[in-house]
Amino acid sequence: MIHELKSLDLASSILSIEVVNNKIYVLNNKFTLLIYCNETYVLLDKFLLLNSQENKHIYENSLSISQGLNIYYSHINSNMGSLFKVKDDKVDHSQPIELHTKNVTFARFSRNSKFLLIGGEDGRTCFYNLEHGKSCFSLDARSDSITSAAFSHSDKLVCVGAFDKAIYIYDITKHKAIEEINLSDTPEDLLFSDYDANILGITRDKHVFSYDLEEKKLSYADTILDEWPTAMVRIGVRHILVGTKGDILYIFNINDLSLVRRFRVENIGVSSLKIRNDILYIGYTNGELKIIDTNYLHIEFEENLQMNKFAKATSFLKDN
Repeated sequence: MIHELKSLDLASSILSIEVVNNKIYVLNNKFTLLIYCNETYVLLDKFLLLNSQENKHIYENSLSISQGLNIYYSHINSNMGSLFKVKDDKVDHSQPIELHTKNVTFARFSRNSKFLLIGGEDGRTCFYNLEHGKSCFSLDARSDSITSAAFSHSDKLVCVGAFDKAIYIYDITKHKAIEEINLSDTPEDLLFSDYDANILGITRDKHVFSYDLEEKKLSYADTILDEWPTAMVRIGVRHILVGTKGDILYIFNINDLSLVRRFRVENIGVSSLKIRNDILYIGYTNGELKIIDTNYLHIEFEENLQMNKFAKATSFLKDN
């Protein structure tokens, strides 16, 4: 299943990955931005964003990169963070953003790069307007720290998870809460399916779940993960890949949460995942960045059809 294009050693935990204009942008837990060429995988530039005597946690979620090349990095043990902008191979720095009364715990940019969502230990989820450079609104405070969030494909909806073992769905265009769903444990990562029909997520008690927004139905996968899940990403329209603190990667079918494949890999500790143009980027806590082509099953399927190996071709099609 794994068709590796390249493995890079970045020496410290990879916390966020973005791919823009044939460049790979990586943030690590030492407040550093690394820029690689997405063809040659050569290091193009390196920027120290913040000076600190202490590194971020190896699974930190309070930093993010947008498709518009905005970068947010929370300060160590602080209710503040700093916003950066990458432009013309330079990094511009803004004044610190202070929206919370307690430490920042989570950050995520909207898909259209217009908003920055920042969650905190105070249970508040605040939104910062990048165009106007100021806070624009916040959601009702939760009873505990914010741990995860995801924007819908239209950026009209947002799903927010917290230590209170629940997810809240909001319509941010109407500034109102839609629904609250209690889970088996704290949600670690969330994402919306195509057409925003479902919310998928992973919880700290090693479950994968799906919530159908139309039928208002919560479902869990039959398979219990072997290790604490850390990140998830969608592969194509029908599958999600889940990384854990262990050495196993899982692929689930979005429709019924059936386990499609599980792979044991050489490294442990997935700290970030990103997919762009069918290329999968896996960041590890030890600084390894694996770059994997997910297209090769399609190629093998076509080759088997041409050779009239219909049974084998059908097998490849079902797997992908």
